[in-house]
Amino acid sequence: ATQAEQEMAKYTFTSHSINNARLAPHFVRYVIDNVLVPLIGAQALEDGGYSIYTTLDLTLEKKVEQVVYDHLYKPTYDPFLPYAQYGSLYQTHNVNNGAAVVMNPYNGEILAMDGSAKYGMNTATVRGQDNVALEARQPGSSFKPIVYATDFEMGWYPAMIVPDHKTTYPVKTDTGYYQPQNYDFTYHTTYPMTIRTAVANSYNIPAIDGLMYASIGNVQNMAGRLGLNGIANLKPSQTGPSMAIGSKEVSLLDMTSAYSTFANKGVHVPETSILEITNNEGQPIYKYNETHPQGKRALREDVSFLVSSILSDKTARYHEFSQGNPLELDRPAAAKTGTTDSFRDNWTMGYTPYLTVGTWAGNSDNSIMGGAIGITGAAPIWHDIMEYASQRYHFPPNDFTKPADVHAGTVSAITGLLPHPGEPAVTDWFIDGTMPTMMSNYTVNNNPRKNCNGKRNCQQPQQGGGLFPNPIIGLNP
Repeated sequence: ATQAEQEMAKYTFTSHSINNARLAPHFVRYVIDNVLVPLIGAQALEDGGYSIYTTLDLTLEKKVEQVVYDHLYKPTYDPFLPYAQYGSLYQTHNVNNGAAVVMNPYNGEILAMDGSAKYGMNTATVRGQDNVALEARQPGSSFKPIVYATDFEMGWYPAMIVPDHKTTYPVKTDTGYYQPQNYDFTYHTTYPMTIRTAVANSYNIPAIDGLMYASIGNVQNMAGRLGLNGIANLKPSQTGPSMAIGSKEVSLLDMTSAYSTFANKGVHVPETSILEITNNEGQPIYKYNETHPQGKRALREDVSFLVSSILSDKTARYHEFSQGNPLELDRPAAAKTGTTDSFRDNWTMGYTPYLTVGTWAGNSDNSIMGGAIGITGAAPIWHDIMEYASQRYHFPPNDFTKPADVHAGTVSAITGLLPHPGEPAVTDWFIDGTMPTMMSNYTVNNNPRKNCNGKRNCQQPQQGGGLFPNPIIGLNP
């Protein structure tokens, strides 16, 4: 043997395949399959010699993986569980799997991606090597802000009064016509309800009416602008009123990217995972300009602000979620939960002015969870990730910036129109030109909802604002 061969024999070399990732395995697999292979080619990648610089924050990634696993499997006292249960989600609610994505909304960088509760686990409920962050699943109520963003573009405002009555829609189902319910199986008709209250407490009927008012096609268009191309490309036969409450499937990664658009004041920047690639000679063959990302305005800044204002309103959601819920951080944060039928999927999507986090909890085999909803399943995971990441990057606790064309205005809390002296009123944000000009027809002795008896549309819609400024959408049961 030559001297060189003798020297080489003293050392043991281990071959690390591109398929043998030990750190951030879901992220690495995503980068290989979705970026590197299309960009370089599978054979060239296997041949090696490339240096690849990614957007991943490994310290954050490890923390995210730990948070997801701990919330599902570590028995601890969790104040966010009903009745402050001591236990883990898999024990108390049959929630066995989870996923999370952390993204920079301004340049689209994926900072962390955890695709399952434990990569090495392989059971019916946890297929660890499957990346749930890339799987298409029903987002539930986390889709509602996209509906309302479409409505706000068309002149609606957060203080508008919307109905939450039992409503039958002219869409055939296996049991008759479509008649949706709220999560709590009640209709909230005691007092007139604003859009702000309806969104913050995740009531279904107002969201479905919002979809029907804006039209399904316009909501699909909005979804496409936010990067949800799967929904944008659905055929008319594949859509329906239930789309408003998240019946059409999307991936966690795509939803995190969509919510990043709200955080980025209406500018959508596609997600990216690669910063630079150099060849074996050190020459760059790809470089991402992180200081000037290729973003595109998806919706107006004023519309984005209205969405952020509602989703960050802690007080507005107290009725349904109570005070001290896991959507509350040590700083302003916009957040929305989602729970699908039969408790198969839990979502929490949310953002600050600097960071977007999306979380999912459920089971790989779509088996039913034991009554876990977004606020108890995915939200505690979202809470801990957002708190840690915000502190890690030393982000200031700033609120969302109000655009110049948004101003405060006061309207009737009964009709959403201009109030009479002494009438109950509410103050909220209005995009210039959307403030109603018609006076309310409410008087103390003639409450327009006095004789509604729980039925919707018992008063004729007002023109230019009012109880519901569009033709009757549903059918009175």
